[in-house]
Amino acid sequence: MPPDQQPTPPARSTPPVSVVIPVYDGAPYLEAAIGSVLRQSAGNLRLLLVDDASRDASPAIAHAAAARDRRVTVRANPANMGLYASLRHHIATIDTPFTVVLMQDDTLAPDHCARFLALAAAHPEVPMFWADVDHMDAAGTLHRRGERTGAVSLTHPSPQAVRRAFERGCYWTISGSFTRTAHFERHPFRPDLKHAADYDLLVRTLQEAPIAYLHDTLTTIRLHEGQLSRAYNRSARDLADYMTIFREVRAAGGIAEADARAIHRRLKRGEARRVVARLRRGHVGPALRALRLLAGA
Repeated sequence: MPPDQQPTPPARSTPPVSVVIPVYDGAPYLEAAIGSVLRQSAGNLRLLLVDDASRDASPAIAHAAAARDRRVTVRANPANMGLYASLRHHIATIDTPFTVVLMQDDTLAPDHCARFLALAAAHPEVPMFWADVDHMDAAGTLHRRGERTGAVSLTHPSPQAVRRAFERGCYWTISGSFTRTAHFERHPFRPDLKHAADYDLLVRTLQEAPIAYLHDTLTTIRLHEGQLSRAYNRSARDLADYMTIFREVRAAGGIAEADARAIHRRLKRGEARRVVARLRRGHVGPALRALRLLAGA
């Protein structure tokens, strides 16, 4: 569908939105993430901080925010559950019609929720919404500027959309995404996919419902060495999850067999390149783990 223009946010009172920030040893950046949520122009907002057994000052920062602002709730897992298991457990308790997931390193633009609420009102058939992002480093220096056209594109469910997702990887950005809570009830994050449950949600959604993309920048992603996603990529722990998702979709007939064979070859070639790159950097352990996973894929 050709992009159309983003509708003007409605003047009437807005539906409530819950923003969930999963927290684990995020003290250096957590206050900035919290502040970006509490400064949202949409007034009907709740912030849920879920601490996953942090070992740093994150719990103190979270409780201080709750003491200052009654819109903030803090919950603590009794033991470390992992990102997706924690999100699955706590999102199941949310009773607002919309849920935003924000990573502890990142920040929302002030009009993030207002813009997505307007988009959701214009497209009641769409369960998941996302937009472009800016990238900054650990010091806050901008390294990549996202789109700012304000256009909207819809990706409709089809085998072709699923194939493109396998070709491109997880192009949907979980941090700053805007989702109808009922969609999470239908498709909760899978705790068995510890490193790619967001990718699984993208693929499952593309099999049954449209996804809306706003060609504008409403989230800033902070890139730094402490991110779990970088560790997963280096250690190849994401490969096993990707292959699990691919095998399930293939077995269910969600993609044509000719396409499936081509995607499988592409996935294996991509992982082979990652193995070579790790060996060149002297990362022998991660390279060997990737080779073992690749051999069984």
